[in-house]
Amino acid sequence: EPAKAVTILVLILAIPSLTGVGGFLRARLPEIRKARERLEADRQREALETALETGFGQLSDEELTAAGQTFQEALALEEGSVAAHAGLLLSFLRAKKGQQALEHLQSIPALVAKYSSLAQLEADAWRSLGDPNRAMLLEKKLPPLQSALDHFIAGVRAMSHGHAGKQSEFARSLTLHTE
Repeated sequence: EPAKAVTILVLILAIPSLTGVGGFLRARLPEIRKARERLEADRQREALETALETGFGQLSDEELTAAGQTFQEALALEEGSVAAHAGLLLSFLRAKKGQQALEHLQSIPALVAKYSSLAQLEADAWRSLGDPNRAMLLEKKLPPLQSALDHFIAGVRAMSHGHAGKQSEFARSLTLHTE
């Protein structure tokens, strides 16, 4: 019975091979998991960057509702994204929703304390609600712009003011984006 003998021989050779492959995979499992986690983190970071790019484009095109939704999606990807928070706040302010902007700012006090550009948006919200004195008091306490992100947000804010009729803010936005 040669067929039985060949089958038994294949099993005798295959079982140790399969055991070896299984052992190899088990030993490499932590590396495989880490690689999968890195890949997922890269995908999430890419999705966040795409959402931010789309949102700021929509903001620039005055698609304020769509921009707000896109920034909400970005925040769902990364809750602590300062750029997404800033974009959402700018969409609120450009849509004349100062109260929504203030409520959102109150939900992220640690970020507002850390990023002076977000604190500036708080002053803008108070100004939009008809309280320029409170806005000026906040602005007097603002530290200088510290990070590249602060400069970017301040530049986008200046462009928003330019679109609102303050032509000198366009030049200021260029300066902020190149500092």
